[in-house]
Amino acid sequence: MEQRIVALTQQYINDTERFETLLAKKNSFVNMKLSYIIQFRPVITVTNRLALNLIEFVEVYDKLLALLKMLHLAGCFEADNDFFNNIKRYQKIANIILSSLMLASATT
Repeated sequence: MEQRIVALTQQYINDTERFETLLAKKNSFVNMKLSYIIQFRPVITVTNRLALNLIEFVEVYDKLLALLKMLHLAGCFEADNDFFNNIKRYQKIANIILSSLMLASATT
């Protein structure tokens, strides 16, 4: 399970980098540095590696969705449906991983 979370996190990081490159090419964002600022960071005591991987996954996932919203605002999607389908696709993948994690922990 831990390997699946790490692999999905890496996939989302790669997609984020690809989308950041695309966004930087838009005329309205040329020579602008985009910063992602986490608004909420609770203090959590983490005692295992899986929890650390989940925290990283959630942060990367959040950044990816924020970036998709920026792309939508910049007019990078042909239609609203393209934007919503991309959001749904990433949410579905994340939900599958998180659901399987919850089911695995419930059976052990």
